[in-house]
Amino acid sequence: MQKIRLLLPFTHGVQAAALEYAVLMAQSRNAVLVPLSIIQVSNECGAKGARLEYIQQSQDFLAAVKYNALKHGVEVEQKEVYTSDAVACIRECIQTLHCDGVLLLVENGKGILLQTIEVKHVIASAASQVHLIHIQSQHAESVDKSFIERLASVFARGRIQSTTTV
Repeated sequence: MQKIRLLLPFTHGVQAAALEYAVLMAQSRNAVLVPLSIIQVSNECGAKGARLEYIQQSQDFLAAVKYNALKHGVEVEQKEVYTSDAVACIRECIQTLHCDGVLLLVENGKGILLQTIEVKHVIASAASQVHLIHIQSQHAESVDKSFIERLASVFARGRIQSTTTV
């Protein structure tokens, strides 16, 4: 039986608790986690490529996901891409990487790992299941495994699943 594949897109803001939520979600679904680090490049004339800080954040993100995945026994397939259009890249990668869904995380109405506007556009345009995880700031420091188990049961119900931490 082929494993479910969950895309975890990233453009900025490595947050350890959010990454652990994503890894534990993949673990609860017995899924392959596909962390996709998107390095923004400018498409303006004369642009000299990606900024060093974006490349460093990408490396930090991929290393943190790999560490958490090893800790929790989750299979990962890391990808890193350079693009000027993050949302189009996410849509394309869902298809080319054969992902069954995409994990999006928000805290207090703002995107985590992606900019808020990117989260909104992915929700509006994704052809696969969108799993929207709401992380409440007072709980962001600790991960409740029972929450992840309860959340896994919610995933089976529709294209967009929205959940709030307890």
